Amino acid sequence: MNSEDQVVGKIIMGENDPLPEPFKPGSNVRVEGSLQHIFKMEYHDGMLFVLMKSGLVVLNSDYEFMARFVFSDHNDENLDISDFTVNNDMLYLRKGLVPLYRIDYSQIKTTLTQK
Repeated sequence: MNSEDQVVGKIIMGENDPLPEPFKPGSNVRVEGSLQHIFKMEYHDGMLFVLMKSGLVVLNSDYEFMARFVFSDHNDENLDISDFTVNNDMLYLRKGLVPLYRIDYSQIKTTLTQK
């Protein structure tokens, strides 16, 4: 996915696909890190939930954009979510090391099925 949350390519690996050896730079080669764009992905309920800097993006099984959720706290300030997990009952969100935020999954599901 690019920075505009559009799918630009797909990699589908089978169970026995070999992974290449990782690149090991020499000691005199300067290696720059990349900015993390996709923090985490989970497949649930036939959809792919992708945590990105822009929010929690949901793709259908054909990798088509369904929705983006941006969450705010009780003071209406945007939450920079660092982790999440989803199940049939709840969507759990974490911002740093603070306690979990809980959202009833049925609210998420209702929003997704209305689109």
